[in-house]
Amino acid sequence: MTGSMFSPLWYRVAERTPGIGADVLIQRQESRGEVWYVLVNAVTGRQCRIDRRSYRLVGRLDGHRSLQEIWDTLLHEDGDQTPSQEEVIRLVRQLGDLGFIWMGARPDFGNQAERRDERKRRRIRGY
Repeated sequence: MTGSMFSPLWYRVAERTPGIGADVLIQRQESRGEVWYVLVNAVTGRQCRIDRRSYRLVGRLDGHRSLQEIWDTLLHEDGDQTPSQEEVIRLVRQLGDLGFIWMGARPDFGNQAERRDERKRRRIRGY
């Protein structure tokens, strides 16, 4: 592993308690001898595939434990195979942007439905 395990931005997310959205399904898949996990948002239809290493983190996002607690647990269990803090930040941000996780406060599902409807209207209009 190259680079540092630590990020100067970690303090911004360390105490956040993200959780997997209630509308997200996780499916385990095997492809070419590798195990992958596919997150499927039942409301938006979006999908995202993550590897086993990322799933070790994502599978612990319960809305109660902080990212610091989860990262410390992974560090204890996996040692130098643990994702760096920068990798965790990147993954959590990406999954949050895609609507697969929420960050410490339950999402407004009405707002999510409005965004879905707006995307449908744009598709129908052609942009």
